[in-house]
Amino acid sequence: MFAKIRLVSRFLHYSLISLLCLAFVLWYDTPTNFKVTPLTCYFILTACLLPFFRFKFPHYFSSDRSEQFVSYRKKALDLYHQDKAAHHPRGRWSTKGVLTDPYEFTNPYTQDYDESLNWIYRLVKPLLLSLLFILFAPLFFLYAWRKTR
Repeated sequence: MFAKIRLVSRFLHYSLISLLCLAFVLWYDTPTNFKVTPLTCYFILTACLLPFFRFKFPHYFSSDRSEQFVSYRKKALDLYHQDKAAHHPRGRWSTKGVLTDPYEFTNPYTQDYDESLNWIYRLVKPLLLSLLFILFAPLFFLYAWRKTR
């Protein structure tokens, strides 16, 4: 029972995202007056196919927890810690016997915004890929067909 409810809620979620991206594309294409052209029919068709494509290939649109945004500051600090561990045994930093690290002072972690950007990344990636799917659906189908072959 709960699996069916979860399935229906995911389908409604994907359909809502599809409609949101379709509205954005149609608003960008014809901002003042709406005309039915073959291009708008193509956009509507791809927006209808998007929820089914997302069910078939969910890994294209979702970003798992292991895929996280890491800032350059965090990368540099991690490289610095690796260098410190590899080349400076027993905490010695100078020939005068200074035992403190002049670059880290009292806290080994700098203030970074990696964790605050991860949820934005997980929110924006599916929206952007859904928008790209509506625009370039045949390329997505071609890529999926190529990967499954």
